[in-house]
Amino acid sequence: RNAQLTELKSKLHALQSYAQTELSEVEQLLSDVTHSVDRIRSELVGGIEEKREAVIGRGQSIVTQLETKLAQLQERRGRLEAQAISDDHIGFLQSFEEANSPLQDSDMDMHEVDELTLHFSLGDVKAALGEIRERLDDIRCGEVHYRHSVSSLAESESMVSVRSMRRKEWSLKEDVTLNPTTAYPFLILSDDRKQLKRGEKLQFYRNNSQRFDVWSCVLAKDGYESGTHYWEVSVGENKDWKLGVVRESALRKGLFDMTPAIGYYALWWSGSHLRALTAPPLAKVKVTGHLRRIGVYLDCEEGQLVFFNAKTGSEVYSFTVAFSEKLFPLFGTADKDVPLMSPFVGVPE
Repeated sequence: RNAQLTELKSKLHALQSYAQTELSEVEQLLSDVTHSVDRIRSELVGGIEEKREAVIGRGQSIVTQLETKLAQLQERRGRLEAQAISDDHIGFLQSFEEANSPLQDSDMDMHEVDELTLHFSLGDVKAALGEIRERLDDIRCGEVHYRHSVSSLAESESMVSVRSMRRKEWSLKEDVTLNPTTAYPFLILSDDRKQLKRGEKLQFYRNNSQRFDVWSCVLAKDGYESGTHYWEVSVGENKDWKLGVVRESALRKGLFDMTPAIGYYALWWSGSHLRALTAPPLAKVKVTGHLRRIGVYLDCEEGQLVFFNAKTGSEVYSFTVAFSEKLFPLFGTADKDVPLMSPFVGVPE
């Protein structure tokens, strides 16, 4: 019983530590949102007030100039009226010519009167709101991870151990080799089967039941059905890639949605956005910094698939599923210039 009590205390401590970490992250995000709102309010309100003062100041200047000109016109009118009732016809004509002469020049452009309006850029407001929306997405993504990761005490303890791992401690790193028999016909695989990119011409002509014929993907040669496994993939500047695992019996022919429901557990990077291939709609995944190398951690017994930023060790996304058959690493790309590659081919840090 003492051993069970000690184990339970250890698990509770792990859960508490995990919950505290998640809480700290959410509090930090909320603090960031608050600071963003305060800063944006200051910038927007300050900008509006500055524009208002500038417009009002210019308007008052125009009013002053118009009042001066009006006074000059009234003075001329008075002189004309006085000359009109006198017998000095020559003086009247001289006053009339003077009245028709231009008023004193000023720097006022009458078009400014028509254009004296206050304009605000909605683009600035939308950009500011977009920044806040991204902050809120960060919090929402954090809540999803938390909900998916702590459905049970044992699961929480395991996730804590995974998240606490550091890249230098991942001695179980697998040397993954691609299986050309499964490769989409237009994929180009390197001779050592460690790299792939999309080609212009057919590379594999022999059709078979294992080959992808619509999706630009390939599987690893070896699959896993027990134990823990970890491998890394260099994505670099690749503009369109997929990484994850696939059940051995999963569909490969034709056009279909790659979702956990049919045995696909993967991430997809395209158009500068990262998404998890979940049931439509796809789940948006927030990432911090640029992902150049992805670490994939698979625990068959615990049913966990976790993606990491392999350079920083930070978690990117996780799937929690009861795996019931052999799983194969999945690789896919539509990029014809930048290949996906295993770090074992000498990719620089």
